[in-house]
Amino acid sequence: IGSGGTTSTFQQNEQALSMQVCALKDGDARAIFKTLNIDLRKYGRLIMNVHGEPLPGAPPANTNIQDGDLRIFLRLGSDFTNNYYQYEVSLNISELPLPAGSIDDQLVQEAIWATLIDFPLDSLVQIKTTRNESGASPLTLYTVGTTSDNGATYSIIGNPDLGFVEEVMIGISNPKDITGGGEEYCAEVWVNELRLADIDERGGWAALARIDAKLADLGSVTLSGNMHTIGFGTLEQQIDERYKDNFYQYAASLTMELGKFFPDKLGIRLPLYASISQSFSNPEFDPYEFDVDLQEKINSITETHGVDSAAQYKRAVIDFTSIKSINFTNIRIERDRAGATPRPWNIENFDLTVAYSDEYNSNPTLEYDRIQRYKGAIGYTFSQKAKYITPFEKIIDKKYKWLQLVRDINFNVLPTSYSFRTELNRQFGETLMRDIYGDGLIDPTFDKYFNWDRFYGIKFEPFKAMKIDFSATNNARIDEPYGKIDTQEEKDTVWTNIKNFGRNINYRHSLSVNYNVPINKIPVLSWVTLKTSYNTTYGWVAGSLGLADTLGHTINNTQAKNVNGELNFRNLYNKSKLLKEYNTNTFKAGKSVDKKIEKGSTEGEEEDPEVESTTKKGSETIGGAGGFFIRLLISLKRITINYSENYGTTVPGFMPTSEIIGLNTNSLAPGWEFISGIQPDFNWLEDAADSGWISTATAMNGLFLQNYSQNFDVRTNIEPLPDFKIDINLNKTYSNNHSEYFKNTNTLEDPVFEHLNGVDGGSLTMSYSILGTVFDKLNTTDVTQTFRQFEENRAVISARFADVNTVYSDDIFYNPLDSSFLPNYAEGYGPYAQDILIPAFIAAYTGENANNINLNVFETVPKPNYRITYSGLNKIPALKKLFSQFTITSAYTSTLSVNSFATDLNFDGNYFAYGHVIDTLSGNFVSLYEIPNIIINESLSPLLGIDATWTNSLTTKFDFKKSRT
Repeated sequence: IGSGGTTSTFQQNEQALSMQVCALKDGDARAIFKTLNIDLRKYGRLIMNVHGEPLPGAPPANTNIQDGDLRIFLRLGSDFTNNYYQYEVSLNISELPLPAGSIDDQLVQEAIWATLIDFPLDSLVQIKTTRNESGASPLTLYTVGTTSDNGATYSIIGNPDLGFVEEVMIGISNPKDITGGGEEYCAEVWVNELRLADIDERGGWAALARIDAKLADLGSVTLSGNMHTIGFGTLEQQIDERYKDNFYQYAASLTMELGKFFPDKLGIRLPLYASISQSFSNPEFDPYEFDVDLQEKINSITETHGVDSAAQYKRAVIDFTSIKSINFTNIRIERDRAGATPRPWNIENFDLTVAYSDEYNSNPTLEYDRIQRYKGAIGYTFSQKAKYITPFEKIIDKKYKWLQLVRDINFNVLPTSYSFRTELNRQFGETLMRDIYGDGLIDPTFDKYFNWDRFYGIKFEPFKAMKIDFSATNNARIDEPYGKIDTQEEKDTVWTNIKNFGRNINYRHSLSVNYNVPINKIPVLSWVTLKTSYNTTYGWVAGSLGLADTLGHTINNTQAKNVNGELNFRNLYNKSKLLKEYNTNTFKAGKSVDKKIEKGSTEGEEEDPEVESTTKKGSETIGGAGGFFIRLLISLKRITINYSENYGTTVPGFMPTSEIIGLNTNSLAPGWEFISGIQPDFNWLEDAADSGWISTATAMNGLFLQNYSQNFDVRTNIEPLPDFKIDINLNKTYSNNHSEYFKNTNTLEDPVFEHLNGVDGGSLTMSYSILGTVFDKLNTTDVTQTFRQFEENRAVISARFADVNTVYSDDIFYNPLDSSFLPNYAEGYGPYAQDILIPAFIAAYTGENANNINLNVFETVPKPNYRITYSGLNKIPALKKLFSQFTITSAYTSTLSVNSFATDLNFDGNYFAYGHVIDTLSGNFVSLYEIPNIIINESLSPLLGIDATWTNSLTTKFDFKKSRT
């Protein structure tokens, strides 16, 4: 490391460093530094060897250096200007030439390393203590000399800490000559082996214990404790990673069933849980001065301020934590009412919970941090079996299958379950930071809430096939004055809010209706299953307390409709005795009807005994081609259809409050339809604004949101032959999310509401098929024929759009980019228009005619994918000896995806893709949606797959796959 010249390359091994200075002025210094993060409190001494000599090649006037003319210093701290320790000694110049001898000889080493830095680290701590006790300012450099021969001095500024040393500096200084005749020096100094010594290897110990005791059938008790002392650590931990505190912790918990103390016939259940836990951490070092031993600090306080001050200080530096809790959860009465009819007024329907916990913590930075939690809850639940009334069950005999639907008519008038629960949850937290500087400017802060939560639920089964489940949650806040509640006026305020049931802050309910349509009660449709469900939620969320009167609240609702249908053709075929024989996974053995008739018509010939037996049993089956044809005829086994729609709406700036089932009792806002999940339209918004339901504040910038998603899935199972299965699936998923600002754009006195910045966005995914071009050959030197077809399709699509867009003026396309005309393309529909590219692309890669492809990608009909599996080859006698299982598979999967689309705000038109505005940059009509890309994925996985298990358990698997995107 040089000064005044070219800096040499840094070496990885920094055991020795060379520092060169030249023309170092009187009173000046130069240094090097290194950033690190180290804890030096467990080390006794710091040592470093130093070699000094005149700088070779320097002017003679600057190289006449004597011992003590220069000094070497070492700084440790978090920075080098305001917080550091410094140790400084005189630099001894090594006499040249060096004495003869080996480099390992002590005399040679002492001659080379003529200066030795070796000092106890606690000396640095002592000067800090001395400075602080003397009242000297920490903002100025405080220096203490020594009586050693090397003229060593200790200095400190600020509040450095040996526990967190972040930087080390080594430097050369030219002491200031107070006479004014100081010289300039050129020197080379080597520093070697900066190291720590006298490691504090005092060990510690640790222990833990636990006792679990069972109190017969009353409950159990658990006692536990653990501790460790200073210096304890694991074998792999370094010295500065070991514990630096004496820690003690104990805990006790009790679980009891106090109901055992009452007669069993009362059925009282009174579960008790209580626990206590406390921990104490006594640090080894002062937490305010991390390199000062705590006991020494306390001794110093005792000498200067007395025993009481020392005891108070000791309590302040201990990290103390205490946790206490007690609760009675689910207090109830359980009686044996075997055979008794449950009644709503039974005491067993009620339960009670009370709980209390207290958490307390104090440490060097916290005077105290205490959190007290209180909970009280009363619950009520009543359940009973539905009692269905069946008015026609005894009138219509069950042998009349066509009247089964009427015979099974039933209804129930009473709920099967209803429940209510009310909970009071109060937390009072108070925190006071420790006043370390004693200026008395710190006030406690509070973390508290008082909530009243109410839960409602009802289950109703009006018919056996219908289940209705309604649940609601109302969260109310009991507002409290700031700080402690320690005056009668404040207590009265709290009680008034309790009597008013608090201030509602959140309400939410959900309704679920599931109905199994009894279509299978009709004999001809007994093989059909149809299930429907309707689910809805409604929520009201209070606005901020100080802004709700102007910006309002937020309401939202959701609606989900699902239809699941299944056509089980197996059950349909089983209605025919003939078809039932073939509606299996195996071939049936038997004689064909044709053969039996042939034998029976031959006179004087002995009758086949098997045929005779079969004839008697009456279980003949059609064999040969006829049986094969029947199996093909009934190969369709099952069709499953799932369809769902999901809606959601969020309305900001809603002014009315929630009172009863989410409605405002004065205006019935937001209306029965909204809380039932019915989705509002723009007319509803405008009517709500006219009714004063929407905030008129111009600062209200919440987004009105509406979400919609649609899912359609069809799965078909075909089995033309035993062990030969074809699975066909078809699906489509579409989502659209609308957002806009609906707000007042005029004055508060004369509000005018407008719909602003309406944007739609979403995605589309469907099963698809491009098998028509799956085997097109790739051409590495030219484009494929499919791509050529794509280019040709564009002109066809352009003409089709021109026919349906009423704004089209029969002009040809003008390209403003190169000022050219393209006669094959219509005005506004150029070769690179989004509206043209999408259908042209789909038509080309599906092999369809561009004149027939749907121009709207969102109206594209999904196409089926398939999976074919045959596992019957191992039943062939020749293969059965070789394979225990042999399966051939072929599967095709393809999807067409629009990962995202969003409204183009420049669009002006009356229908999808039929724009009225031409973009001046591209010459194309602006599309309704911006669609970044259309992706078609195709996978024959596998095109052909074989999975075979040999009779010796060896497995062979082969897959030939093909995919493209």
